[in-house]
Amino acid sequence: MSIQRIILFHFCFCLILTPSVKSLDTLGDSKPGCPDKCGDISIPYPFGITSEGGGEGCSIAGYGVDCDFSYDPPKPFIATTRLQILSISETEIRVANRIAKLCFNRNGDVVLNESVVYMSVGRTPFTFSNTKNRNTLIGCRSSANYYVDQEDGKYSTSCISSCESRKKVVEGSCGGFGCCQFSIPKGIKSFKITVEMSTDVPNFLSYSPCSYAFMGEYEQITFAESDLLAVPEDRDIPAVLDWANKNRNSIAQAVSLRSRDNQFEHLAKMIQPIPISQNY
Repeated sequence: MSIQRIILFHFCFCLILTPSVKSLDTLGDSKPGCPDKCGDISIPYPFGITSEGGGEGCSIAGYGVDCDFSYDPPKPFIATTRLQILSISETEIRVANRIAKLCFNRNGDVVLNESVVYMSVGRTPFTFSNTKNRNTLIGCRSSANYYVDQEDGKYSTSCISSCESRKKVVEGSCGGFGCCQFSIPKGIKSFKITVEMSTDVPNFLSYSPCSYAFMGEYEQITFAESDLLAVPEDRDIPAVLDWANKNRNSIAQAVSLRSRDNQFEHLAKMIQPIPISQNY
């Protein structure tokens, strides 16, 4: 028997005896023939690009990614939603947020009204992270209403921020004076946010003409008085999705098998061109 065949046999035997993975320790490489990036964003297995040459077999069910080439560079989106993927880590996906916003001029006239937003991952295995996200409202004489669909039911709640004068605004705090914030329950699949402002006392519009609300990664939020002046367009506060909580062991098994298949394919490529005429 050739030396190369002995090595291959020994390698395969070791892989077969490797115990099944019980925890998700690492993301896998993309499948052969499947793109591993969309623009600047890496798309590791069990995710996979399902458009522009990716095919349906590049991911496990529910983990497909659409790569939109109308952008430069291209942008990845969760296949069953229009949520833009910013990054994928071991157990989380960060996606671009949607912000409910309402702005007035000093006369009390509406100059921006996008006061209702909706986000959903209802057709995916994912949920909004209850450990990384919080509901946040920024503004004075404002309220935000949150309507939430969980895996086990629905609920609604409100957040109120009141600051009758500029002196009442408390920087660095979201305790209800310029900023209101609270945690979210586990298992959220979708939510709607509406934001409202009371302009019956218009003098506050000089220092708080806008109010805006969102569900996002709270560790990236540090409230400052300047946040009241306008909706910040240059600060992207992502929403965080949990992608590995459900069917964790089966996902780990799929990643492990994908990794093992990659090792087989890599070894086969290494051994194929080597002559097998050298025998013991």
